[in-house]
Formats: sequence, structure tokens, C-alpha cells
Amino acid sequence: MTDNVENIRMDEYLYSLPSERIAQQPIFPPEAAKLLVWKGSKAPICDSAFGNLEAWLPEGSTLVFNDTKVVPARIVLYKKSGARIEVFLLEPVAPKVYEEAMYSTSECEWQCLIGNAKKWSNEPLVRELAQGGLLSVTHQPSADGKTFIARFRWDNGQSFSAILQEVGQIPIPPYLNRETQAEDALWYQTVYAHWEGSVAAPTAGLHFSQDMLNDLKKNGHDLLYTTLHVGAGTFLPVKSETIGGHAMHAERIVVHRTFLERLLATQGKIVAVGTTSLRSLESIYWYGALLRTNPDPTPDAVRQWTPYEQQESETRTCVLERLLAYLHRKGQEILELNTSLLIAPSYRLRMADGLITNFHQPGSTLLLLVSAIVGNDWQRIYAHALDSGYRFLSYGDGCILLQEQTEV
Repeated sequence: MTDNVENIRMDEYLYSLPSERIAQQPIFPPEAAKLLVWKGSKAPICDSAFGNLEAWLPEGSTLVFNDTKVVPARIVLYKKSGARIEVFLLEPVAPKVYEEAMYSTSECEWQCLIGNAKKWSNEPLVRELAQGGLLSVTHQPSADGKTFIARFRWDNGQSFSAILQEVGQIPIPPYLNRETQAEDALWYQTVYAHWEGSVAAPTAGLHFSQDMLNDLKKNGHDLLYTTLHVGAGTFLPVKSETIGGHAMHAERIVVHRTFLERLLATQGKIVAVGTTSLRSLESIYWYGALLRTNPDPTPDAVRQWTPYEQQESETRTCVLERLLAYLHRKGQEILELNTSLLIAPSYRLRMADGLITNFHQPGSTLLLLVSAIVGNDWQRIYAHALDSGYRFLSYGDGCILLQEQTEV
């Protein structure tokens, strides 16, 4: 059943993006960004401002945000010879739980990418810390042969989170083609960021100010927060001719019982703020769907091709009730899973009714995700955005894509 999806040619999702259209910094105030509105292939595309988002939202919508927080995951160290070594954190290994790793006070291990690794032998790289003591870093190859395991040790009693704030840099997207600036630490973080663990921001959320969030809530929209820690795989280009040759990266999702209960109670449309929120919602659906035949699926059960191998037609109400029963049976308040879900043309949204997002790179999996919602009309949307002066990618403008009512 996956054949039709696997054979999608990536060259059909290319478009010409001039470098000057890639936003190098956000607009201020953030709600002054442009907003493109798409309400179906037969409707005209409308131009608005992000601050006018509420005028385009269905009444009583539930907006789902990703409250992950970007960590200063790029660490530059130097050998005694002066050779520059860059360590890029991917995910914690010991402890494996993000929160435990970030609040370790003496040592932790992370899976990493290492720049200039050939010049780094087995000697520890050491750096003095402002609060006293030393940070020592050693490394060894990972089993995958592509990444490394870096061990961090320090002796001043600070949390690893505090250590990163001193020695790390915010890992801005490589397509910006510039060095990280001090301002990026503020620019590349949503106002509602809470749980540390991402190496990339859920950038659709960068358009929201706290006043805007307060107004949306005051005017009858429900705001829900889940957590998907965005990995470095979000920056990986698709190098294969078809999507079937591309391995989707896994990302960790954390969902609280109250989030599921409020989703179950919602009577309005569910609008995902950003592709990571959409991926979280749809992954939750598939985890719940798998529970029907497997009472105890592994945390890695939602894989790249899971939706395309299933024949599920269950409503989100049914799936949410099953997920809540699962948590009750387990005596848990939190659902944690890893997802490698690919959302591509032929996919039908099960949990969300719409998406707020930015404009994505040519030939990317994110553009496939957009096409799953709007079909080939993505070409009309992107042509309109280019002709109308929209700014593209992470610091660029946004759009809202609303589909027909999902069965609940």
C-alpha cells in the first residue's frame, strides 16, 4: 500500500527560491508578518497580516502549539593546537530523558555530530567555566557510523542547561548562510517555549506575541500545548529521487492526559500551529489506532509508513478515548513516544482540520506535508507568495491552510 507514496518524485516539489527571499531576521513586531489565507482550491487566495489571524480562524477553534524550547546545541571547542572542533547535540543518551539530561549536575552523554572530527583524537577537550571549574568533553563513534557519543563532565555543580547557556550557541538553520548572532537567542524562540530539547524552533509560532495569545483565548479559542523536540533531521535535504529512498528522522513527543481530555472535549476545529504540532497530533492518532490490535506498543511504534500500511477509518473521538483508557490502565499521566511519521500526498488528516505554517524549502518533506493538505494547489500558493513579496523559511511570513471539516 506504500508504493504510491514511495514513488513520489521529489523533483515535482521543486520551485525557484531566490536567495534574497529567504528572511534573515524576523519582522518586528512579529504579528506584523504577512499572512496568506487558503480556504480551498476553488477559493481565491487572500493576503492579510498575521495580527489579523483571528478573523480567519473558525469560531471556537482549538489551536495546538509545540512548547519545545531550543537549546544552545552548537558547542565550539579548541584543541591545544588551536584546531576548531564543533559539537552539535542531537539527543541525550545518558540519561535518555531530555529533562534529566538537561538538569544533570556533573556529567551526561549525548549523540552528536562533530565538525572536524578527524582532528580530534582521544584527548579530552577542556574549557574553563565562568562560574568556576572546568568542562571536559570526550567522544567515541556511535554504532550508526555517522554520529558520535560525546561525554560531558564538569565540576562546579551547575546544571547542564546552565552550562549550555554559557558555552553553546543557538543552532540557526544552515540555509541562512550566516553566523549565529546574539539576537538569534531571542529571535529563534517562541514566547511560549518551555521544555528544553530542540535544535530547531517550531517557527510558525515565532509570529505569536503574548498579547496575541491572550486575545485569542479571551475571544473564545482554546490554546493547547504539546511537546515535540525538533531534531537536526529537520534540516536534512531529501537526496533521493523519490521519497521512498529517504529515511525520516525520529522525534520525541510528550503528551499530558489533560491535553488529550481537552482535545476530546473540543467542539470546534483543531488548527495545528506549525508542522511539528501537526506531526504530533497525527502521530498521537496513529499510536492510538495501533492500540486497537496491540495493547502495549513500543514508544517507536509510529514509523514512517505506518499510516499507509493501515486501513484505519476510526474517528479521532474513538482514538482519543482509547488513548485515555490506555493511560488509565498504565496509571500514567503522560504519554511519551517517538515518531518518524511521514505526511505526504495521499495522506488524510485525522486529528487536525487546518495548519498555520511558514513557507518551506523546495524539495523538502515539509513541502510534501503542505501538499498533503492542499494537493497540487501548493504551486498556486507558492507562486502567489513569491509574486506578492512574502518572505520565506524560518524567519519569514506565514500562511493558514484550512481544509474541509474532519469527522469527529
